[in-house]
Amino acid sequence: MDKITVLNFTLIGKSTLKATVSVNLGNGIILHECKIVAREGVCNVVPPQRQEHGKGGVAIYHDLIEFENKQLWEQVAAQVLEHYRSKTYRL
Repeated sequence: MDKITVLNFTLIGKSTLKATVSVNLGNGIILHECKIVAREGVCNVVPPQRQEHGKGGVAIYHDLIEFENKQLWEQVAAQVLEHYRSKTYRL
């Protein structure tokens, strides 16, 4: 795996959604619309998702991709969070 690169960083800051990013995995694959979300003070990175409305209008999210190699996703998430923190630290 080549170097993971964060692209198209967009700071949002609404409710739990903090930012969106694209991620170049360095192997010819670019993921668009990854999200950085914060709940109870903890930031997490989520892969591209599709939203569906369940009973009572409750939003249900389904991941559009899945990493068979969980360590790879952990590397991607760590790189994205590092980028996010470097950008928001200055704010």
